[in-house]
Amino acid sequence: FGSRQNKFKMTWADVRLSIEEGLLPMVPLSCPQIIFLTMEDFTSSRTAMLYYIVLNLAIVANIGSIVLSSLETKGYFADNFKIVSELCVYLFVFDYSMKALCVTSCPIALFDEAWLIATA
Repeated sequence: FGSRQNKFKMTWADVRLSIEEGLLPMVPLSCPQIIFLTMEDFTSSRTAMLYYIVLNLAIVANIGSIVLSSLETKGYFADNFKIVSELCVYLFVFDYSMKALCVTSCPIALFDEAWLIATA
């Protein structure tokens, strides 16, 4: 780390020790940044992982309902395919709307580790 004159060497053991002792700098995030990070990075929290799983299951359910609705089904099953498709569309619209609203509050530097360390 650092410039050519002021080099700073850090080994993995140093990083590991810092993590274990809780010495990492905390970077305060605003509410839109937390929401965007949760929706974009499924490794950021358990909530993000749950959202990721739900969104992927919705994608599979939507594709399945589209394929199955193209078959000749009538009555009860045809109505269920329509309901599943509509619920998936509502979830996808919610996902993209929230990301569109929150992304303006997230500087690209939020995902730049060097910037995070410098500002912490």
